[in-house]
Amino acid sequence: MIGTVRFSKIVETVGRPSVHVLWIDPEKDAILQKAINSNRVMTIHQRPEGTKTDYGTIGFEKNVPGQVLIFPKSLRSFADKRVIGVKYDLLEWTAAPKSRQAPKAEPAKPAIKSKPQEIPVTTVEPPVAEKSAPARVVKLPSPTVEAEDRPKEDVEQPELKFIEGGAELLDTVRPLWKKLNALHAEKSRHFAEAFAKTSFSERKADLGSKAIKGELLVILAVTEAEGCIAYCVCSVDKESRDSGASKVGEIDSMFVSLPYRRQGIGRQLVKRCMEWFEQNEAEKVNVLVAVGNEEVLEFYKIFGLLPFAIRLEKKRG
Repeated sequence: MIGTVRFSKIVETVGRPSVHVLWIDPEKDAILQKAINSNRVMTIHQRPEGTKTDYGTIGFEKNVPGQVLIFPKSLRSFADKRVIGVKYDLLEWTAAPKSRQAPKAEPAKPAIKSKPQEIPVTTVEPPVAEKSAPARVVKLPSPTVEAEDRPKEDVEQPELKFIEGGAELLDTVRPLWKKLNALHAEKSRHFAEAFAKTSFSERKADLGSKAIKGELLVILAVTEAEGCIAYCVCSVDKESRDSGASKVGEIDSMFVSLPYRRQGIGRQLVKRCMEWFEQNEAEKVNVLVAVGNEEVLEFYKIFGLLPFAIRLEKKRG
């Protein structure tokens, strides 16, 4: 019978690992191949919802839904072990290669006095092959923060990195998405069970199909100490809908960890989404807000996103 070792024990022995995103074919990835040859690679197997917990295996395995980790020292002494108790807060995030990073922002040009173009917006309230650009690290400008959103003066704010990419980053948001879904289940007045039964694999498949049909943007907010602490997923559907618009943008999912709220992070994420919608010529923008979570309406109002309709749904059973 194969033995087991706890993830925290390995980190204590050989150091914290970094997440290695597969930008290119693994066979041509010099960094990955060097780490494989020196026995510093672990593959994390992320299980579908409702099955056993995630686990790790020493070495690189292709076509595994999960994460590839590179450790600073050899894992040879753990080669015959199954890694249990995976702790995502012990992962470190490395910057994207320079060739994958977003170009530096040009100085702003003087504004031309003209009537700004308006994007029609609707909001409804329900319960609730990748074709994506490679991920890149970007620095988003700090938004103007209202008094109530300012962090306490005696709290040291961590340095944030924003990583942008496509469907290849969806697995990274899994821990935060589970917290978001649990929050929806807790707040829902009529469909708590529906939220509780929804799995991440189902949601990932839904978002993946959007990447195939149109465009998908995943933005991660990352700190060196805690890894991914917030995310936003948005999409542009190129197929016509009932609204009559040929391109419809949607903020599909967003979550900010509790300790990092009211610090302007959510505003930066949505601001980038709105800019991305304009770049992709979205004629309409939607946000679905679950009933019970109406407190976020004031937040979205900042971006001109206003309530348009309430969708009613018959409860099953």
